[in-house]
Amino acid sequence: MTVKDIKYSKEEQQIIDYIESWKAKSIPNVKEEIKRYQKIAKQYNFWDSEEKITLNIRKHDMNKLIEQSKKEWISYQKLISGIIHKYVNSF
Repeated sequence: MTVKDIKYSKEEQQIIDYIESWKAKSIPNVKEEIKRYQKIAKQYNFWDSEEKITLNIRKHDMNKLIEQSKKEWISYQKLISGIIHKYVNSF
């Protein structure tokens, strides 16, 4: 399974399509908006809501995850987290 194989919700796919179409433009007050959304996220403890786990994984699978994460330009930890998130929310 690769990130490209993940099934996105209709809304998520619309956002991805819009960004990939290169029609997305930055807003004039982007720095203020970033700060505003960071403040909102902090209020809901989004940053603190992650749990650390220990995971035993086959070396071959780990190497494939690292390889895929490099293609996606994200850390392998974020890739694993994204795969798990999509899996548990697909039911």
